[in-house]
This record gives sequence, C-alpha cells and structure tokens, in this order.
Amino acid sequence: MNISKDEDMHKLNPATSLGSVNNQANQQPIHTTPPIQASEMENSANEQTMITTATDTNVYPENSIGDTKYAGAVRRYGAVVIDSFLVGICTWIVSMVAFIPLALLQFTDNPIAAMILTSVTGLLQLVIWGGYYVYFIGSRGQTPGKMFFKIKIIKEETQNIPGYTTAFIREIIGNMLSAFIFGLGYLWIIWDSKKQGWHDKIAGTVALEDGELNTGKKLLLGFIVSLPFLAVMGVVAVIALIGFGVFSNFESFDQQFLPEEFLQEFDQLEQEMIQDIDSEVTMPDLEFNEN
Repeated sequence: MNISKDEDMHKLNPATSLGSVNNQANQQPIHTTPPIQASEMENSANEQTMITTATDTNVYPENSIGDTKYAGAVRRYGAVVIDSFLVGICTWIVSMVAFIPLALLQFTDNPIAAMILTSVTGLLQLVIWGGYYVYFIGSRGQTPGKMFFKIKIIKEETQNIPGYTTAFIREIIGNMLSAFIFGLGYLWIIWDSKKQGWHDKIAGTVALEDGELNTGKKLLLGFIVSLPFLAVMGVVAVIALIGFGVFSNFESFDQQFLPEEFLQEFDQLEQEMIQDIDSEVTMPDLEFNEN
C-alpha cells in the first residue's frame, strides 16, 4: 500500500495538521458590520432631541396637524364669547373706578380734567382688551375661553406657541382687518380648508382642537351659539305682534285695571312735561326773534 510523504507527516505529527487547518480558517474572509456613519449618528441624535423637546416643552410634534383636527367656527365662537365676558368684567371694573372722580368733576368748572380722565379710562380699557389676548396667546397659545373649549393656537410653520410678536400681529392687527368688512375675515373660517380666518393667515397661525368636549360643554356651546338666533327671533316676534295689533288693547287694559286717580295724576304729569319741553324749545326762538 502506497502512502504519500505528506500523509505520513500528518499521521506522525497531529499538531502540524491542526496548524494547517487554523491557517486555512484565518485566510477565510470575516464578515463584519460596517461602522456607523457620522451623519447617521447626528440624525439619530437630532431626532432624539426633537422628541425630548416636544415632551418637555409641550410643543406639538411634527405630525400633530395631520392627526389633530382644526378647530371649527362654532367652537371658536364659544371661546370668543367666554373671553369677551371676562374682558368685559375687567373693563367694567375700570369704568366703575373711574366713574366716581368723573361724577365729582361734573360739579366743578374743570372740563379739561374730565376729558383727560375719560380719555385715560378709555385707553386703559383698550390696553386691558389687547393685553388679555396678546399675553395668553403669546405665552400659552390659549386664552381662558380657548382653554375651556380646548382650542390651541400654534404657528403653522414651526408648530410652536406663537410668542408675543406673532400674538400682537394676530390679535391686534389681524383682528382689525378681519372685522373691517362686515366680519368677513371671521366668516372665512367656515369655508377655509384649514379653518383659518384672515387674522390667522396674516400671523401664520392655525387653531387646533386640543381634546374632545364632554357633554356639559357641548350643551353650553349649543346654548351660546343659539343666543343670536333667539335674539333675532324675539325681535321678529315683537314686530309681528305690533303688525297684527296685539298691543293696541293696552290702553283699555290700563283703564280697566288701574285706579282712576292714578291715571289722572299720570296725565297731569305728562302734560307738565310736554309744557316744559315746549318752553325750552321756544325760548331761544323768542330771543332770536327779538334780536
């Protein structure tokens, strides 16, 4: 039986055989994972920073507009009514505080002071009205009325809270333009695809729904929206009643149910008032004719 020289050497020295196997294994290519590029690591870090920032500062994430509904005209109208009520209370307090010195100035011969105080009071009321909206929209993106009906104002481009500059443009300049042509800028919300009024488009903002309304808030919103229609229906009903002569029987009602002495005194008082008015009107005419 013939055996080659190499085979004899492998049989005589097993370590040599193992060494050759190891050399073959070392010569085979090793498949390794390629190193992560620096740009990929930077993008990952930026994404993590964006997620952390959105969580910490309560900023809407990038896809929130796609997932969140735009706030419609009805909900926004309800928020405006509540805000107007709150601002009205503040301005009414200012008016009551200024009423006392104004009433005292009526008894003095100082009309300039009364005019100055009236102007300052009006200016202060405007500052309260404008500051209310600019502060809440600029710092929170929500006025108390919008908080109640869960509406959030954000910048359309950055999806962040507007800030005071944008809030001033939206609430002061934008609202003036929206109300300029019979409120057409506000009505624009009804048919606009993003539910933006002119003040939103000028400032680059959008109004988003910040949650669902419960049953109580929905009922309150329905009541607020129905108030203008109820007022219009009431005026139409009064006009219709007058047209049909429903109020023509009030004179006979007074004669039947009121005491006769009371009616006589009332007629006498009415005649005296008419005479006083006539005398005040005719006296200047007489003086003018004499001159």
